[in-house]
Amino acid sequence: MRHLSAILATIACSWTLCVPSLWSQSVDTGILGTVSDASAAVIPGAQITVTRVSTGVVQTVVSGPNGAFEIRYLVPGDYIVEAALSSFRTERRAVTLRVAQMARLNFVLAIGQIGEVVDVVARGLLLETQSGVTGNVVTADAIVNLPLSGRNFTTLGNLTAGVVASGTQFRASGARGMYQQVSFDGVSALNNRGNNLFMYPSVDAVEEFKVQATNYTAEYGGHAGANVQLQLKSGSNTFHGAVFDYVRNDAFDSRNFFAPAPSPKPHLDRQQFGGVMGGPVRRNQTFFLGSYEGVRETRQSVALTNVLTEAVRRGDFSGVAGAVIRDPLT
Repeated sequence: MRHLSAILATIACSWTLCVPSLWSQSVDTGILGTVSDASAAVIPGAQITVTRVSTGVVQTVVSGPNGAFEIRYLVPGDYIVEAALSSFRTERRAVTLRVAQMARLNFVLAIGQIGEVVDVVARGLLLETQSGVTGNVVTADAIVNLPLSGRNFTTLGNLTAGVVASGTQFRASGARGMYQQVSFDGVSALNNRGNNLFMYPSVDAVEEFKVQATNYTAEYGGHAGANVQLQLKSGSNTFHGAVFDYVRNDAFDSRNFFAPAPSPKPHLDRQQFGGVMGGPVRRNQTFFLGSYEGVRETRQSVALTNVLTEAVRRGDFSGVAGAVIRDPLT
């Protein structure tokens, strides 16, 4: 009987700072677009306000001389985006961002009084129009509810066309796993010597998972294979969490083929348990999220082998049926 024990822990904290360039780490997820009036003339100097719904965190930029704006390195989730300028009606839109998505929002402001707001309601996700990248995003609901072997997030890679995920590597579009890149919240998570993963966060702590198979932009350069992005969950203005315990034992399993009755069924007791908890430290400013996952396993294994008798060990093969003793020198 052998006792196996493995503990995985992931602690994630997201902080809202005063400096706009120091927001929570992420891959290049953002919003860009242009502001114009009804005559299609660009509007410089319009204030663009982006508010994350779950945290109330606000970022603002001003449209440039060509009416263009962009806010980069956002955390995936639901946002409210407003475009406002004196003498024009404020236009407000709701958008859901996925990991590594650059969403384009073009605002057309109508002349109006200060305080007038136009809400534009759109259903569904915005199409990816900024690049020709091929890939697939797996959301938190799917990650938690899919039957993942061992609760290992790497098996999610098999949901993307042209990608084969096994062990610690992802193979995409014929490229070897040694050419992969895997990042957690925009930071490389690979062992640079072997280009393999060396940490596995609990799937309950994962917000979104994406594999970019081909045509990803130059910012993800340095590798020719699969580009995998994992976005961990972060805290919000409300406390939220979950606990889990997955049990597997010999009472639920059928008898091993190599352990026929009346021999006892090999013992197995495996429990995979943990939880995730997040919430505010200071509303609209500082948040926390922590997760823990543990594995406890006790298992018996069955093996078949040949055991020599005492006579054979002394060199007496008379009791072995059909045994022929030959002298290798003659």
